[in-house]
Amino acid sequence: MGPKYSKNNPRGWCGDPRRGAALGRPTIRNHDSSYVGTIHISHVRLDADGYDPYGTYFGIGGKMYWISSDDGGLDYMERGVTIWDVISKVEADFLKAKVTRNIVGLPVEKEVN
Repeated sequence: MGPKYSKNNPRGWCGDPRRGAALGRPTIRNHDSSYVGTIHISHVRLDADGYDPYGTYFGIGGKMYWISSDDGGLDYMERGVTIWDVISKVEADFLKAKVTRNIVGLPVEKEVN
């Protein structure tokens, strides 16, 4: 099934949704460059104001991509002009890992509770 984007989703500014939108997501990077598992890269669609589907603010800039692993040890964001920029960076950071290639245009789906 793979990781879920919503698992590490912040809940408002400093964890309090009454205080407004969260600014980015917590970075989880518990693996060093010797990581040998599978790394997933998904394009995160941001609206015209720089918010993801959950209302987390990332601002305007290059395209946003979510980097994750099945075990949750990797969960962080990267920007890139193209997906290939991000793939190259992740492959350089994790030389032994398998980086998924079926990633272009994947939306992050909002989960219904």
